[in-house]
Amino acid sequence: MTSGSERVRRRPAASKPGLVEYRLARNAIVREFRSGRLSRNDICDAHPELLRVARSIGAPAGEECPICDAAGLVHVTFAFGARLPAGGRCVSTASEAASLARRVSEVACYVVEVCPECAWNHLARMFLTGGCSSSANCPTAQEPTAQEPTAQEPTAQEPTAQEPSAPQSGCGKGEGKDGRGDR
Repeated sequence: MTSGSERVRRRPAASKPGLVEYRLARNAIVREFRSGRLSRNDICDAHPELLRVARSIGAPAGEECPICDAAGLVHVTFAFGARLPAGGRCVSTASEAASLARRVSEVACYVVEVCPECAWNHLARMFLTGGCSSSANCPTAQEPTAQEPTAQEPTAQEPTAQEPSAPQSGCGKGEGKDGRGDR
């Protein structure tokens, strides 16, 4: 017999996880800023580590910053789940995204839009991946979308950032002895 909370947490095997977009919340904050109810100091508050990751491996978002209008936004994807570091893991390549999609345990991925110039940051979307019971029914590593992704929108199948030329410290600290984490 299962309790009500267990029933809610379990996802039927045939259903696919959804995508949560935060565009409406983002637009509300931008409206508040433009109306003068929020200052730039209130909203341009990205953590230094998030700015470092955005500058080094962020994927271009294809749109201008809604706050400073001068710099292009970048997307940074973080994954959280069982056997991943407590602070999350930065997903920087398509192969990393594909390996997360093949995991037995479910992984929550968060895409954050960041302006490296003014430090604006906002959660763009969240989606679930992984949860495969066997390799035969594992989905491809594609971020679920309500519409077809554009060339500017990174998906888990496309690289979410450029390949770093050297290993970046801090983007996935505590991933294991070899630095690769659970694959």
